[in-house]
Amino acid sequence: MDMDTRLITILRRPDGLFGLLTSRHAAFERPTPPKEVDDGFVLSAPEEGPYFEEIRPLADVQDTLAYRNRLLLQSWQALQGVTVWNAEVLANVLHVLIDTIADPAADVTDVPTLVVFEPAASPRPTAAHPRAYQGTKYKPPKVPRPGPVDLRPHLCRAGDEGRILERLSSHFDEAVARVERDHSYGEVLRSRGRESLRPYAQCWPSECRKEIAALPAVFRRNLLWSLRACEWEQISGALSAYWALGLDQDIQLRCCISTLLSIHPMRQMVDWCHVIARMPPHRRIHFTELLIESSAYWTAPDDQTIEGLTRADSLSVDAVYRHRMHYALCSVKERADLCYANDGFELANAYRMNHEFEGVASLERVAPVVKRFAEYVADAEDWCPASAMTLWERCSELDGLKELLDDPVWRRLDAQSASKLVHIFISVVYEELDDEALEQKWNFLRDRAMHLLEFVATTGRKYRPKALNHLSELIWDWDDPKDLRRVLEPFFRLSARVCRSPFKEHGFGHSALSSFTVLPADEWRNIEQAQDASFRKLESACARKNDAWLVGRGLWSLCEFMPRLVAIAFAQCPQQLLKLAQTLGVMDVPARRQLIQCFGEHPLQSANPAELKAEQLVGLVKGHLQSGVSNPIPKRLREHLLGDRVLQPAQVERDAAIVRESWLALQLDVFNQLAFDQMSTGLPETERTGKVKHALMLQQTAEEHRRSLRQLLRAYLGGRRGYVEDHPKNREWLERHPRVEPSKWLQGMSYRSIVPGQDILNLSIEHDALEVLRLGSYFATCLGVGGGLSYSAAAIALDINKRVVYARNAAGRVVARQLLALSEDDQLICFTIYPKRIGTAIRSAFKEFDVRFAAHLGLRVYEPANNDEGDDGYKIASIVSRDFWDDDAWDLNTKD
Repeated sequence: MDMDTRLITILRRPDGLFGLLTSRHAAFERPTPPKEVDDGFVLSAPEEGPYFEEIRPLADVQDTLAYRNRLLLQSWQALQGVTVWNAEVLANVLHVLIDTIADPAADVTDVPTLVVFEPAASPRPTAAHPRAYQGTKYKPPKVPRPGPVDLRPHLCRAGDEGRILERLSSHFDEAVARVERDHSYGEVLRSRGRESLRPYAQCWPSECRKEIAALPAVFRRNLLWSLRACEWEQISGALSAYWALGLDQDIQLRCCISTLLSIHPMRQMVDWCHVIARMPPHRRIHFTELLIESSAYWTAPDDQTIEGLTRADSLSVDAVYRHRMHYALCSVKERADLCYANDGFELANAYRMNHEFEGVASLERVAPVVKRFAEYVADAEDWCPASAMTLWERCSELDGLKELLDDPVWRRLDAQSASKLVHIFISVVYEELDDEALEQKWNFLRDRAMHLLEFVATTGRKYRPKALNHLSELIWDWDDPKDLRRVLEPFFRLSARVCRSPFKEHGFGHSALSSFTVLPADEWRNIEQAQDASFRKLESACARKNDAWLVGRGLWSLCEFMPRLVAIAFAQCPQQLLKLAQTLGVMDVPARRQLIQCFGEHPLQSANPAELKAEQLVGLVKGHLQSGVSNPIPKRLREHLLGDRVLQPAQVERDAAIVRESWLALQLDVFNQLAFDQMSTGLPETERTGKVKHALMLQQTAEEHRRSLRQLLRAYLGGRRGYVEDHPKNREWLERHPRVEPSKWLQGMSYRSIVPGQDILNLSIEHDALEVLRLGSYFATCLGVGGGLSYSAAAIALDINKRVVYARNAAGRVVARQLLALSEDDQLICFTIYPKRIGTAIRSAFKEFDVRFAAHLGLRVYEPANNDEGDDGYKIASIVSRDFWDDDAWDLNTKD
């Protein structure tokens, strides 16, 4: 069934049967709030309502809209030429009267008054005249028979309708039996007897006939048909709504109301009409449309519902009215208490007017609780007005959160800590847990909320942000309450240890620290007993966010599969352990597990250095020394074994003891190199410099560009440094852009600037592909290894239309960088300079470079549009790559 088209009335007119329908002008779209609320916006009644009326011949109306229309049309056609007035005729008349309304607007002036011919009485035999007529030869003339009569136009006149029914009344019982076979109203007719043979008495009680006949013509034409079988009380209610809503004049609203009543002729539809009458006149059409499209009409509007909708109306300014009222009506449909929705509207008016409402619920008095908490944490750095709306939503999803927020114990914390801790609690809804797991985890956190709050409150105020990061990571990593119960107290002790002097007040070590919770209890104690120096090394390794993320990933796998090694190594050689963890962090989980399994079978792992003699020990070590592996063998011992020096047995043993003490660090170094060996599989052998190792690690995280970047590395390490310039796709791109002179674009240019504090600064286009790949890692941005968007660094290195500018100081150290690109319309796009916190002098140097380079190319520097909706005035092609992160064009503003 087409839900956008509804049958309002079947009209009978002298020229036939017609369906009066309403249809939508356009498909309904769920209302959404505007991006910005304009206080001057006025929601007026639409010039073109959502629905419009049309009349179609009943034969053209879909059966799904009028499911008995074929039977009705057959009955109507059978009344075209009536010659014998019998039960069949009455049955057809009743079919028509039951399913149609005489169109008050039809012109019946040309329909003559129906003359009903009663059949002449047949002669009756008597004793004198046994043949029923006089004499034996006399024969009376035949009684004239009337010709066929078309009853259809006469059924459009009330007087003729009554004459027809009276003429056929003698066939009532037989006719009703026929109707009962095809129509549910047959039983009603039989129960009312011959009283049903009156105008309007087929579908309504006979006592309503006179009142119905006196109804306004527009009411009868547009609304009465939907009220068939209703008592006068409901018809009277609809009539009062008709006058209250001014439906005799307001055609658009009348279309809405007739559509509403056509959905189902039940009592609550009439009740809803009275609710509509209570709405402001300019909102009635909108409200009725939203009522229909939300299907809220299935719920009868009781006093509480009416009060809630009236309040929702008063809380909603015109700009957000449609969105909020649709949400309120969806709540009614779900039989949810509107107190929760209205609390949301109240909070939105205070904190975020254009909040988008989703998810209905029944919960009372949320707004006061959220307001009190919001007022307390309003000065927190990470608190924003939208956070109040998030709390309102979570109160309906997390049982007991409202009561938790209302506890005054929160005031033991400063605003920043209180805000952060609450966000940790409510973040469980983002963890993609099934309903049961989410409920169990939340119940655990709720029941221990005061304990967690106590942990934060007893932490020094300067270290609270750090402690909260630790807690957030722990809760994110563990879902099962059994696991959380096991690790919570030991983790509190570990966190409290590093959340004090002499440790840093801030950092990114929370991921690594949480990884230790994988360890069994015995190994966990070894971590707790480690010296402060080990934890200082951990903080140093996690000083940058990207590095910390990698260390956490790798360390988690090591703790899971090699817990004993981790526990000992963290105490003895934390630097090597964390370096290995960072390398493993770029690999996916299966690759990590495979490598850890392989290392478990490595000779250095299986050998016992305490059982080896000095010669055996040195021989085993020398077999695994390579670039990146520290040599633990003292020089004099190496010389002694080569015969270049003579050592006493005690000296040899002391030097062998040094090797044994360094055994674990050696194992980790070799393990780290095995990881790079695995990354290098299939690539030419070469010296593993810092930039080569960086490229290998980035290739592991380059996502959709892993294969293309590996081809670049294979060519580069094989000596083909011009791979990017020679790539067929890049050459084709240059050919499509004749305005770009390849030699100038590829060769680039250099610019030297004297910058206060930096002395001489050299800016130039970077030609080394592996150096280009480091553009994100130099400043720990999202394009760096572990930054989440390293695929974009690969795209920049692969595509010929993208170039990186590095600014180096006199010592050759990179102090800033910028991405340049050529758009499809041959403009030079200059992107944001990194690091973002950099002096005006360096920005000015980049601006001068960009302007000069554009002039060198003979192209124009793109100027971003000054608007708040983002800038998309250019297109940068992905050539060899599939995609890259567009960081928005720089407007060449040199201010910080």
